[in-house]
Amino acid sequence: MSMNYIFHLGRDAELSTLEVISYLERIGKDYKIKKITKKALLLDIEKLDHSETIKNLGGTIKISLELPDPETAIENKIFSFIIKRINYGINSLESSEKSLQELTSLIKTFCKKQKIKALHKHVKEREIPPSKSKSLDLELTLFKNKVYAVIASSDPKSYAKRDEKRPYFDPLKVISVRLAKILINLAQPKKKDILLDPFAGLGTILQEAALMNIDALGSDNNSLTVKKCNANIQWIKNTFKIKKIPRIILSDISQISKKVRFANCIATEPYLGPFIKKLPTELEAREIVKDVSRLYENFLRNASRMLKQGSKMAVIVPSYKTRDGKSIKIGFQTMLRNHRFKIYQPLKNTMIPLDYALKGSKIQRKIYILEKLK
Repeated sequence: MSMNYIFHLGRDAELSTLEVISYLERIGKDYKIKKITKKALLLDIEKLDHSETIKNLGGTIKISLELPDPETAIENKIFSFIIKRINYGINSLESSEKSLQELTSLIKTFCKKQKIKALHKHVKEREIPPSKSKSLDLELTLFKNKVYAVIASSDPKSYAKRDEKRPYFDPLKVISVRLAKILINLAQPKKKDILLDPFAGLGTILQEAALMNIDALGSDNNSLTVKKCNANIQWIKNTFKIKKIPRIILSDISQISKKVRFANCIATEPYLGPFIKKLPTELEAREIVKDVSRLYENFLRNASRMLKQGSKMAVIVPSYKTRDGKSIKIGFQTMLRNHRFKIYQPLKNTMIPLDYALKGSKIQRKIYILEKLK
């Protein structure tokens, strides 16, 4: 039996939408797109393991399930409470004030019947942050004036723990847990696939892949970084009791295909150039581009050797804004043609690449999804 699910989208709505679609493709779940907005993705899906899904998605804030008979569902829920006071909240997405008032009145009526005191929390927030959802006994969503029950919320505190509690963490050198999950899902690793991160660094992508029960392999060209990454992997293994332990090897990107003969997909953020405190001159930007272009050429050449036809790759590509407002690029799309890759477009109305803004960064980033040609 199929049901209507709302995926509450994060700050990068297009990217979050692509991630959900890619995730469903990778787990082999049939779906039908019913509505895409700036805040929500409405899908008709066969029964979904929502707890597992929310853990595996980086760009989804919450998941809500449509209530075909809202009055009965809400009444049954309230009548099941044995407490004398409940906190409830309502996410209102593209719905009228009248619908919100009617839903609030319905909840109060049922609570009065049950002699329960009902407190409407976070009234001023159209969408309740996941950190506040945990304090609610009942959380609903109004979307296009239809009623849904919130069935899963993300846990940003657990992301912070995985980042900051591991043995080695450098906010200037690691990607976020959220972005790591997104890149993994965009690369669409299937069951028993091997996911490769050839610029593993301190291992954020590797650890998130392991927590998603994906076989993962990483490499880095710095022996000290490899040592630190291994320490982080051991911490993840011991802390979360993961079954699939990622491997990390020492390798320069120009030699990686000699050490790793095969991978099913790649998710990575390569080296994007030196840390930039202020916008460079055009001459400085072009010097950076020279070095970074060579690295991306080596990366794509070796990736082409390791991946088979149809394999997916999610990769971040930089460009550099100069003091006079120019944008200096590395010529990535020309490289793609030279190394037998094409841009993969999961959705017709969302064009890859997508911009990905990182607060405080002077480097411009785009996220590409690629498919290996013959």
